[in-house]
Amino acid sequence: MATLADGVDNGTDKAAVAGQDDSSRDNFHLKAKNLKSVYLMPSISIYDNAAVYVKVGRSIAELELTGAATGAPGNLQGDVLGIGTIAMTPSGIFIKTEGTVTTFEDIRIVGLGNSASAVVEGNPDVVAGTVSIGFKF
Repeated sequence: MATLADGVDNGTDKAAVAGQDDSSRDNFHLKAKNLKSVYLMPSISIYDNAAVYVKVGRSIAELELTGAATGAPGNLQGDVLGIGTIAMTPSGIFIKTEGTVTTFEDIRIVGLGNSASAVVEGNPDVVAGTVSIGFKF
């Protein structure tokens, strides 16, 4: 589970003023869980044991909002685009490199704290680069 946003009321310390515990403050936490991706990965062979590929797909994650907010966003959805290479030696050792960008739809949370008009917006994007080394049995 990944934390996407934490909101903390930076105003008057209500807990100290009212003698209440911290759970009564205007805080919220937005987390993403169960990220799933589906994609196509067509490749073109450039040598006997090497190929270049592109990756095109879709990712979706469940969003979990806790705390002082009333308008929870729906699921997080985004498009995946990437490019990579894979090469294998005659002994079975392979190296795979990949760069991807996932552009998620905008997130909008309304009703923060005690204000129905308070809004938090964001547009999370993920950029990743990976290098994998393995052995084919």
